[in-house]
Amino acid sequence: MAVLGLERPRRAINLSARTWNCWRPSALFGIAIQNGRLYASLQLKVAEYERLKDFNENIVESINVGIMALDMEDRIESWNAQMEVMYALPRWQTLTQPVRDHLPAEFVESSTRVRQNAGINNLYNSACRLRRARLARSTWRLHRWVTRTFQVIGRLVIMDDITERVELEGQLSQADKLHPSVCWQPVWRTK
Repeated sequence: MAVLGLERPRRAINLSARTWNCWRPSALFGIAIQNGRLYASLQLKVAEYERLKDFNENIVESINVGIMALDMEDRIESWNAQMEVMYALPRWQTLTQPVRDHLPAEFVESSTRVRQNAGINNLYNSACRLRRARLARSTWRLHRWVTRTFQVIGRLVIMDDITERVELEGQLSQADKLHPSVCWQPVWRTK
C-alpha cells in the first residue's frame, strides 16, 4: 500500500497543466484501489447472500410437508418439492397461476372463508382429492406472509398429508371394537 501526502502551500499556486497531469495518475490509482476494495467487499456480501438463500431453499425443499406461498390475489408464488409429489404437478406449471386452478375446491372455499382471520388458521383433517386421483386426508395451516415491517404480502400454506395416520387410527379403533381390551389383574397364589 502506498500513501501520497501533499501539503497545502501558504500562498496560492497555480498548477500548470503539465504539473496537474503528473499528479492525476496517482489520484486515479488511489480511486482504483478503493474501487477494488469495494468490489471485493461486494463479492463477499453476494457470496453470503447466496449461501443464506441456498440454506433457506434447502430447508423448504427438504421438509416433508407441502409448502406454497400465495400472493394477495391467491396466485402461487412458491411450490416446494413435497407439493410436487403430492399433486404430481411440477412447480413450473403452478407458478403465477391462481390457486383455484390447482388445488381442490374444498380448500379454496375454506381458505377464502378464513382469509381475514389474524394468526394461523388450521383446517384439520379435511378431505381433498390429490392430483394422483386418490382421496386424501390432510391438515392445512394458513399463515399470513409478511415482510420484516409486518406488511402482509400474501399467505403461506402448509399442507400435511395425514391419510396414512387417519387410516391407522381407524384400524386401531376397529381392532378395539373387535377385541375389547382386557384388564389384566395379577393373581397371587398361595400354597
